Amino acid sequence: MIKKILKTFFVLFVSACFFLASASVIAQDDYSYDWRILEFESEANVLENSDVEITEKITVNFSYDRHGIYRTIPYRYYDRFGFSRNIFLKVLSVENEKGEDYKFEKNYSGGEMTIKIGDPGKTVVGNQTYLIKYRLSNVLNFFGDRAEFYFNVNGNDWQVPIDKISATVALPNDSVISNKKFFLGRYGDDDSSRVQIKNESPLSISAENLAAGEGLTYVVDWSEKITPRPKLTRLALWWFYSNSIFLFPVFLLIFLMYMLYKYGIDPKGRVTIAPEFSPPKDLSLLEIGIMIDEKADNHDFTAIIIDLAVNGFLKIKEIEKKKLIGKGSDFELIKIKDYSGPDSSKKKIMSGIFTDKNSVLLSSLTKEGKMSSVKSQVEKDAYSRLVKEKYFSRSPQLIKGIYYGVATLLIVLAFILPALLDRYFTFSATMISIAVSAVLLFIFAKYMPQRSRRGVLIKEQIEGFKLYLRTAEKYRMQFYEKTNYFEKFLPYAIALGVADIWAKKFENIYKKQPEWYEGNFRTFSVYSFTNNLNNQFSSSVKSAFTSVPASSGKSGFSSGGGFSGGGFGGGGGGSW
Repeated sequence: MIKKILKTFFVLFVSACFFLASASVIAQDDYSYDWRILEFESEANVLENSDVEITEKITVNFSYDRHGIYRTIPYRYYDRFGFSRNIFLKVLSVENEKGEDYKFEKNYSGGEMTIKIGDPGKTVVGNQTYLIKYRLSNVLNFFGDRAEFYFNVNGNDWQVPIDKISATVALPNDSVISNKKFFLGRYGDDDSSRVQIKNESPLSISAENLAAGEGLTYVVDWSEKITPRPKLTRLALWWFYSNSIFLFPVFLLIFLMYMLYKYGIDPKGRVTIAPEFSPPKDLSLLEIGIMIDEKADNHDFTAIIIDLAVNGFLKIKEIEKKKLIGKGSDFELIKIKDYSGPDSSKKKIMSGIFTDKNSVLLSSLTKEGKMSSVKSQVEKDAYSRLVKEKYFSRSPQLIKGIYYGVATLLIVLAFILPALLDRYFTFSATMISIAVSAVLLFIFAKYMPQRSRRGVLIKEQIEGFKLYLRTAEKYRMQFYEKTNYFEKFLPYAIALGVADIWAKKFENIYKKQPEWYEGNFRTFSVYSFTNNLNNQFSSSVKSAFTSVPASSGKSGFSSGGGFSGGGFGGGGGGSW
């Protein structure tokens, strides 16, 4: 008994679900067709200047209250080379069958213009007629001595049936169309059997009973003499209007080249670089590093710490530590005495490292993140002094910052401009132009700082000293080693990027570990020692001087021929 009741309940339940689903589908179908297009009439008048005026008469029937319809017409296409081709579309009038103006508004999005017709404060029902008149420019194609008009009459995006559709094409001075083809159906179809020719001149065609999504397309041609090709100036203006966004990086490049010539190229110096046996006396170690490459590098700060050690203000102790894979080193900086020299950058760095301690690990400085602010202040002071002493016309840090900032702004705008400029340019064209422009700014930023004549001469002096560090004779090294010459110029060799070369010249000459450095060397090698300073120690210094304090915030997470839907025109529409 219980089984029979359950079986009966199951049958009733399934039947009810089927009934509700069927009713829902029927309701959806009824709703989707609660209005229909009774007739869609299109009249195209080709003008002698190659423009085309289109008049559309759309007669619809609303079963329920509606404000009106909207008509969507594409205006952006692509030529065979991939360039954007805009069809210049101008709405001339929107009227009813009595010639009275309708209220309407235009919206542009994704290369399409939508004409929204009707009064938001009123509704209509029953049969309604809409007369839309617009002009198209840049819509004809020219092949040899032929002019062609390839036009999608109603578009394939209407979601309601069209009982009847007709299209007329008239040429200037009642000229006769030479060739014609028609296509009917959904996008990509090429059925022409349902299309009827009503008249040859002017050409008039029609079809009936179009399902939702079906469209009528025709392609016709005639002698170019009837509608001569547009003049080159007009074609250039059309292309420029459609693709002028690509000219933005071109104009930017011209501007940047002018700025480089005017404000970025250094004046001439002595040209010939002669060896210098000592660094410039008027510049600090950091300023020498900036003068050579216009920036304060991380190895400049490594050089400063080593210089402080060489001159007896601190000691460097290498501490071996085990890692999950292999071994590594930390470095302890031990204060020997307060800095007492004239270099303000060294004084600030010493104060920053040894705030309230006489020894500190570089790894702890990395965790604290306090040295990044010291580094920023020291860099700022160095740039300011170099400008004040007229080595640079303007701060390299400021100039590069401006160009990098504008480039970064462009990257940010890449998320906004494509939508704002969508009416005029394609998304990809805008993105490409912005990307190229940003890259140009990043590239030119490097060359925009300008040294003065004095700056060029001091740079040549530094280059001469760098040349000496690279090419010094071995016998001269043996003589100078009596006064610890290797240690004296080691910080400069690191700052100038020639430490390995400088160390090789002292191989088998400099055989003892420096007093200012404590490390575990089975066999001391000046080259291995310098390489360790220039790599592992330098990497630790970089981490300590670039890390910032941890945040307390929370993380958050045409060979195939034509087809229906081809050509210009098209689009679709709906009701609202």
